[in-house]
Amino acid sequence: MAEYIAPLEILIEQFRLLPGVGEKTAVRYAMSLLHRSEEEVARFADAILGAKRDVHECRICHNISAGEICPVCADPDRNRSVLCVVETPQDAMAMERLHMTDWRYHILGGVLNPKRQLTAEKLHIEDLLERVGKEEIHEVVLATNCTFEGDTTAAYLHKRIAAQYPDVRITRLAQGIPVGGYLEYADPITLTQAIQGRKSL
Repeated sequence: MAEYIAPLEILIEQFRLLPGVGEKTAVRYAMSLLHRSEEEVARFADAILGAKRDVHECRICHNISAGEICPVCADPDRNRSVLCVVETPQDAMAMERLHMTDWRYHILGGVLNPKRQLTAEKLHIEDLLERVGKEEIHEVVLATNCTFEGDTTAAYLHKRIAAQYPDVRITRLAQGIPVGGYLEYADPITLTQAIQGRKSL
């Protein structure tokens, strides 16, 4: 006999597909939905479908957006000369929560990782180089995570940018972010120190 009845098992398995959700958490989520009204569950389902349908990738920076261009790229008051390169939209969100920078972003879509077949061609690197030239960027802030893959990607980007645009200042987030740490989970004080203490490469 199965541990859970079929409809519940299917729901639990769907929750388990989410990152960081183990079996116990998936069961708790599934049981929680069963105890909600049909109207509440319908709103939950509509929110998921709506987000999947209405959230797009910004054609300029590859951040998430409700339109063709994200609010950051569309903001005329943003500093047009500084471009911050991050791995994911979540990393850009973490910095935006600080309300201390007015730069724009470029989302790589990951980091170099041959084991996972993430090569330079699969990341948004070529259009980053194109942006640096077209948009008259004076500084590129390499804000990849402080992991082996993040450092490797930053070194690769530094080499490519410096070779193509020798006059562009290239900086890296400095003190505050521990080795192996992720920007998404950094507390505001730590992330602020890292931004303020960035150094030239």
